[in-house]
Amino acid sequence: MSLHYLILCHRSNEQLLDLIKSIYRADDSYALHVDRKAPRPLALLGQNLAAKFPNISFVEQRNCSWGGYSLVAATLDAMGSALDASTDWTHFILLSEQHLPLLPVESLRACFEASVSYVQAQSVERMYPNGRADVMHRFARRYRELEGVGSFATQRQQPDSKWVSQLFHGSQWIVLSRAACSYLLDAANPRELWTPFEQSLLADETAIPTLIMRGVRQGILKAKDRNATFVAFPSAGGSDDMTFSNDNFFTARDSGYAFIRKRPTALPDNAQAAWQENLTLAPETIRAFEHCNDAAVAAGPGPSDDAARKDWTQRLMTLLRLMFPQLSSELIDQVDHAPKIYLRVRRTAWRPDVSVCLLSEDLTQFKVLILWSKPFDGSYDEILFSSFECPVIRARVYGMFGLREVVLGEKFNYGFVETPADMPYIAYMIGQHILACDDFDAQLRAQPDFQSVKAKC
Repeated sequence: MSLHYLILCHRSNEQLLDLIKSIYRADDSYALHVDRKAPRPLALLGQNLAAKFPNISFVEQRNCSWGGYSLVAATLDAMGSALDASTDWTHFILLSEQHLPLLPVESLRACFEASVSYVQAQSVERMYPNGRADVMHRFARRYRELEGVGSFATQRQQPDSKWVSQLFHGSQWIVLSRAACSYLLDAANPRELWTPFEQSLLADETAIPTLIMRGVRQGILKAKDRNATFVAFPSAGGSDDMTFSNDNFFTARDSGYAFIRKRPTALPDNAQAAWQENLTLAPETIRAFEHCNDAAVAAGPGPSDDAARKDWTQRLMTLLRLMFPQLSSELIDQVDHAPKIYLRVRRTAWRPDVSVCLLSEDLTQFKVLILWSKPFDGSYDEILFSSFECPVIRARVYGMFGLREVVLGEKFNYGFVETPADMPYIAYMIGQHILACDDFDAQLRAQPDFQSVKAKC
């Protein structure tokens, strides 16, 4: 019995190196997906490992975003490649570079029964009210992913009640049998089955769990409602950013989990010692891994695009100020969760809690939005204020997550700028949002203690 691992990587050479050392066996196989916007040395490490080890592959890079359908697409891409390869693996295991195994590599195979998948999945209809509301608001509108940034609301929709009755929510950290992978790419492959998830928020928590449970209900697949990965949520003793502690590590191991995430940059002392004890690689294999990393790091970060990005932004602001003199701007960079272009513009007369933003990761796809910095109050219901629709933002962009977007409709393509688009058109789209923000700001000022109407998701 051999295993196939897909490792999603986006940040750390050291964490990927530690993980691959921990789970490497010559009889198993490994696919590495490195996010296209990840640091260059991480991509080089993945390429070097694939060149050095025949059972490691470097899969086509996607520009993924947190919670976006791109993560599902990358998983399905790698799944198809693994099935096409001439291997006899029995289980497909999805990990991130921030995972660590809790057991020696030789013991991991015993965690998984033949032909059984391990998918934590709960019927959405049976969830507690707040959890159900969280999931259902992800389908209350069609969402569109801005490549590498996040997903944003477009038109309203009302999911069919029969479809909702078959909707499941669960962990994205799945272990699938080979039969389950074939099912997803064959029996569950009609395009219409995936479309609702392509247009939703956090599809990685619903798409595969729902379709696997469809196969279970049909009697085609066998699955256990169990997560092989322990996730250190704060409620389980993890920190606010869900990194694990010594206590988490040993609690998870003693509870029968195979893996834990997400690891802190420096492992706690006792966990570090336990991890070291589990390493069984030959010294020459460890040296080969480390040589791949040394070569990647020595190659350097690659050329910086900072100057070109700032010059592009300055030229855009020159155009905008021809239409809107005295417009202030802020280019947010050098912080976590900030895309390459994250521009905020404001008129000085506006309330401090409104602004217009331009987002882009690749300078070919853009999103313009009116940001209302109204703190998240625990409800995912939309606020309808005057003629403005204001859903909660669930894109992990610096300073934006949990606030609200003032959505402009189909006339403005919901703020998405189609490619190819020249700079004057981008300036025009921003200008239209500035004019709409003038109106929104004026109405907020006229009704500072407004009673909003909440549209149920």
